[in-house]
Amino acid sequence: MKQKRIMKRPFETDDCLRDDGFLESDRTTDPDKGDCCSFLICDGILNKTGYRVSCMGGTVWNYVLKVCDDPKYFPSCNPSDCNVPSRTTELCGALNSDQCCVHGRQPIYTAVSGSDSKYIVAGERKENQCPQGEVFNLEDCCCESIEPRIPLCSDETDNYHRVPGSDADVPSEDYCCYYAQCFANGTGYDKVKCMPPSVWNNDPDVKSCDLPVNVPECMQFFCGAETTDPPCEGVSGPGGSCCQAGVWYGAVPGSDGQQYMITQLPDGSDWSLDTSRVLCCSEDFEGNQLIFNDDPDSCCCELPTVP
Repeated sequence: MKQKRIMKRPFETDDCLRDDGFLESDRTTDPDKGDCCSFLICDGILNKTGYRVSCMGGTVWNYVLKVCDDPKYFPSCNPSDCNVPSRTTELCGALNSDQCCVHGRQPIYTAVSGSDSKYIVAGERKENQCPQGEVFNLEDCCCESIEPRIPLCSDETDNYHRVPGSDADVPSEDYCCYYAQCFANGTGYDKVKCMPPSVWNNDPDVKSCDLPVNVPECMQFFCGAETTDPPCEGVSGPGGSCCQAGVWYGAVPGSDGQQYMITQLPDGSDWSLDTSRVLCCSEDFEGNQLIFNDDPDSCCCELPTVP
């Protein structure tokens, strides 16, 4: 990001407090007021001065979400008209035989003499060490493994496989419940368990954990208790009127629906009298107050329905 300190009072303190310290650049009266690709960050202490920051990568300032966003959502702003540098790093320039950089841009990396796994980043004094089993490759300008890819992971485009040694003729836990996930460098793999009741489907067009009905040889194999949210037992909790994942919620009386609280946990703990656990519904991006809807099919904060 490109920043510029504003030493005047280009905006009011109330604006900073109201907008969480982020202002669109055209609100300022500063002569160099920027464009639709830049925004202002208020000074956290005075809220009278601040920094001007430019959105990078062809993005524009979304003053509603307060983020740099895709210009397709703001057709009135053309990033090509903005005064924003395309890159924030300089070209590497001429390099010595023991130096490299990524895509021709700084920083410059220098291999440490006498070591095949150490390097120094320009501007730093300390030596950096590649992870164990890797060497610093000047050609690719990164640490790379010196170990060969194992046969199971020889295809760089396919990192998920049946666990080696498992047999379809005798379905086992390894065959049905686990799969092999190759390391990024292909030198080994992790054995990962599917979340019950799903099983591993090794079909080339699937290669994922799937319903047992789609893997006939594993339909009768038990991989463990089904993992799911706790049930909502009963018709209501103490002071609660709706339930999500075993937790009962209720609107706080006298709050006009703007506040709610957890009234009971899945283990039966009663929180209905603990007012310190009151939660507040927020406002949406347009400043509309959300209201807690205790309908069992909703059980969340949402915009109130219009009669």
